[in-house]
Amino acid sequence: MRRTLRRMSDLKSRFSSRTRVTSFRSPLNTILSLSGFLLDRSDGELTAEQEKQVHFIRKAAEGLQALVNDLLDLAKVEAGKGRCAHRDV
Repeated sequence: MRRTLRRMSDLKSRFSSRTRVTSFRSPLNTILSLSGFLLDRSDGELTAEQEKQVHFIRKAAEGLQALVNDLLDLAKVEAGKGRCAHRDV
């Protein structure tokens, strides 16, 4: 467990040193909003293929958003501004 946490911390630190994780939030929120707009048919109907592709885009953006949120949570814990709870995955 400690080895895994140490590895995650090292990866996060390397990633954070190269980019600002929070800078991903605005583009991700835009992608999620626009894909929701399209799926709601607010701008007209979609073909079956278009709907499939928009769902793919949305699912990928949701996965990336979860990763960004995890990295931000880890940074909070490391800074002493959050707490870590153990859970089985």
